[in-house]
Amino acid sequence: MVSRVDTLVPGIQRPGLERTRLDHSVVHDAVRPTGVYVVSRTAADDVESAIPVASGLLAAHAHLTTDGRRAIVVTEWVDAASHEAAVAPAGPGFTRYALHHAFADDRVVSPPS
Repeated sequence: MVSRVDTLVPGIQRPGLERTRLDHSVVHDAVRPTGVYVVSRTAADDVESAIPVASGLLAAHAHLTTDGRRAIVVTEWVDAASHEAAVAPAGPGFTRYALHHAFADDRVVSPPS
């Protein structure tokens, strides 16, 4: 979507936008539904420490910025309690997101409750 806008609006300024590419993913459990997504930002060298090995972690995806210095890590958890139990009190900052809707075959699908 971002590249389409860039094509349609030449010279557009995007302050704060960090372009990334998927560097690697680890999937521990592809069957259970994701209850919460957690997004954290870290230095590229610290990606492994931003991905805790813990019960309730379903998957982790590390995206590197195009300059290779920073990373955005998206982890998928069974629920917020699993994430809270795994995060050290002085751990990196993060933001939690719950899935509201998803798209499957061009139709909106609500997550299981």
